[in-house]
Amino acid sequence: MEKLRVLVAEDHDSVRGILVSLLQSEFVVVASVGDGEKLVKAAALLRPDVIVSDILMPRKDGLAARAELLSMGIELPFVFVTMMDPHLLSPLPETISYIHKSDLISELNDSVRAVARGEIYLSRLFREMWGNP
Repeated sequence: MEKLRVLVAEDHDSVRGILVSLLQSEFVVVASVGDGEKLVKAAALLRPDVIVSDILMPRKDGLAARAELLSMGIELPFVFVTMMDPHLLSPLPETISYIHKSDLISELNDSVRAVARGEIYLSRLFREMWGNP
């Protein structure tokens, strides 16, 4: 069975390095980029199986990048990683998977596998706040 291909988008170099390191143990990281505009370009070109993206990034946030891809007819599963308080995210679409950065080590790879299967994934902190999807 082929490994899932993952694109990483995160504006902080150190966090991006951590994400890539965690993911490489199980998946193929096809690219890692530092802003939303580069995310759109890389996703359109590489068509990864899953995108792991920060929400707040320069030049275009992760949610806007996802919306642009959808407007281009490119529907790819996303896992959004964030340090934001879940209360601030509650009005966002319930069809999106979120993982809090404090849960990365224990849940990142599980979240990628879940969204690749078409499931919605919420990490521990979001499940505690919002319940299970």
